[in-house]
Amino acid sequence: MKTRSDLFTHLPRCRADTPQGTVAVAKVSCLRPTQNAVGMDEVNDKVTCMKRRSDADLQAYLIERTIPVVIGDGGHPHLIDHHHLALSVLTAEGDIDVPVEVVQNWAPVSGTHFWKAMARRHWLYPFAPDGGGPIPVAEMSKHLTDMGNDIYRSLSWVARTHYAYEKSPDNAIFAEFRWANFFRTHVVLEQMLDCDKDCASVTLADLEQDDPAKMAKARLELMYLARSPAARAMPGYLG
Repeated sequence: MKTRSDLFTHLPRCRADTPQGTVAVAKVSCLRPTQNAVGMDEVNDKVTCMKRRSDADLQAYLIERTIPVVIGDGGHPHLIDHHHLALSVLTAEGDIDVPVEVVQNWAPVSGTHFWKAMARRHWLYPFAPDGGGPIPVAEMSKHLTDMGNDIYRSLSWVARTHYAYEKSPDNAIFAEFRWANFFRTHVVLEQMLDCDKDCASVTLADLEQDDPAKMAKARLELMYLARSPAARAMPGYLG
């Protein structure tokens, strides 16, 4: 009988010499991030849904969302998408094997050369959870659990799931972070984030619990902003 830890025994293990284009498995904790922040509301939502899935459902769910990686900088697999998914798996299921696709194998390339190559392909987002940066590569998150919470990235996720803008393959890479910074610029949550607790850890769910009416108003502002002429240049703009 399969367990959560052996759902993908039919796939080869991802190694430093795994060829480009191979679908393999890797321990989720070994996947190195190429961004410093996630929206914890999206992560928490995925965690809740994941825990409800049967083994077969989880296997199908993850194989349909195979994580793209680039091998490099010491032969390590680096995420170039699905950071929220990977952190959700680690949180909900522990350090299990997940399916990955080797988009590029740059195992011989390391250090500055590797990160410059990643930046040229727009596979690197060197910005802090509060939107500041770019920051030095040496200060990038080294582990999935090092990534901070960006509540405006959560707002971007809410806007997308409520069809305020369109997510498509034609959108710019890191489009959801561009939307997060758009909302940050328009200080949608400024007054609600005037809190006594550590605001870096506050989620939209926390704000909803503290003041449902104010959060409902903020969501209306969010939808209006996303559809307004001010957002015309944003990726996936619907008007």
